[in-house]
Amino acid sequence: MRSIVLFLTASATLVLAACGMGESGEIATEDGETVSYDIDSEGEGESTVRISGEDGEAIARTGSNVKADLPDGWSVYPGANVVSVMNMNSDDNTGMTVMMETNAAPDKIMAHYRKQAEAAGLEIELEMNSAGNTMLAGSDDNDRNFSISVLGDPDDDQVANLMLSGFEK
Repeated sequence: MRSIVLFLTASATLVLAACGMGESGEIATEDGETVSYDIDSEGEGESTVRISGEDGEAIARTGSNVKADLPDGWSVYPGANVVSVMNMNSDDNTGMTVMMETNAAPDKIMAHYRKQAEAAGLEIELEMNSAGNTMLAGSDDNDRNFSISVLGDPDDDQVANLMLSGFEK
């Protein structure tokens, strides 16, 4: 669970950095822990964030030029344009978020990722469709989990957000 806190803290730090928060500093988490962060912009379209706290360290690489570090058996949706990637590694967890754009139908995207999730041994726990937005999520007994959401107008490019965490490389 602490890995997820570090992952979310890294995500929040990236957002704050994009807003001009600075290249290093400290922030307080929701539970009152103070964590330090260091942001290294590695050129156009790529940054590395290192978060350190009492519970360990997390490193996140993010940007439009970062290659998705997907586990075996998982793939970017065929024909999708990868907009941004965040790969996260902590002391005991890995995770990634891949933002893609595609004009594929949401049901085809969901079928693609359902097949990959089931092949990885993950149980589908959530499937929803609300106001044209769809989501599929699941996990297993080894704390591996995934979610895929598709947002957007079916007549335009869909925005697909794939989030995988708890996978070992």
